[in-house]
Amino acid sequence: MLSWLKHDLKASITVFFVALPLCLGVAMSSGVPVLSGLIAGIIGGVVITTLSKSTFSVSGPAAGLTAICAAAIAQLGALELFYLSVAVAGLLQILLGVLFAIPLLNQIPYCVLAVILIRTGYNLVKPKAILVIYKQGREQFLPFMVTVVSILLTDLLIGVLIGMAYAIYFLIKYTYHAGFTLKEHQNGHIQCFTVQLALNVSFLNKERFVEMLDKLPEYASVEIIGSDSVYIDHDILEIFQEFKAKAHNKHIDFKLIDVPSVENTALH
Repeated sequence: MLSWLKHDLKASITVFFVALPLCLGVAMSSGVPVLSGLIAGIIGGVVITTLSKSTFSVSGPAAGLTAICAAAIAQLGALELFYLSVAVAGLLQILLGVLFAIPLLNQIPYCVLAVILIRTGYNLVKPKAILVIYKQGREQFLPFMVTVVSILLTDLLIGVLIGMAYAIYFLIKYTYHAGFTLKEHQNGHIQCFTVQLALNVSFLNKERFVEMLDKLPEYASVEIIGSDSVYIDHDILEIFQEFKAKAHNKHIDFKLIDVPSVENTALH
């Protein structure tokens, strides 16, 4: 049991990473509850694995089925009828497969399956696709190339995990530098600063805010605008409240516009 568990566990995790978003995406695009896509993927995986004796079979949703499912649901007029039709079609496929297809499929050499997989891999990373991703910018291109190279040098699971780790690092790094934009202009003898907060301001931006506020000169005018922000972390709001006292001591005209006020939770 342990001899095949090591490889099957690794393969199952790989398929999980690929199939889960596809299950959810096909369900959402077809206009059905997201949970139904997840249930369908689980049932399909269990049934096919139980019935199939092939070590190369992989069950899961295909993005191309989205249009077919959506059109079928619209034509039948009810989700229940669609479920019934899928169940009947599945039973017919199982029956025909048992009666006719299994003897024929067993005659297909493994080299043919290898060619199909090679062709599928080429379609995923063909030069045209790489060029399109490259034109989307460094934020899209670098995680993509790190994932592809990692898969080629290791295997699919480890490569995907490395790609995910790099994407998370890239996301954290981008979030750290994208917390706000600072504009400076002169109004007579007064230096004026306008801080426009980003859409999402997380605790990762805390150090940047502290550094920016500490560098503000005396007798300056500062406006922090949060009109475009959907989320501002509580730690950031506390920094703004703490700076009000410092601004008074440095004779800084400090204004918060569309930024919620919070009570400072620091222990004194």
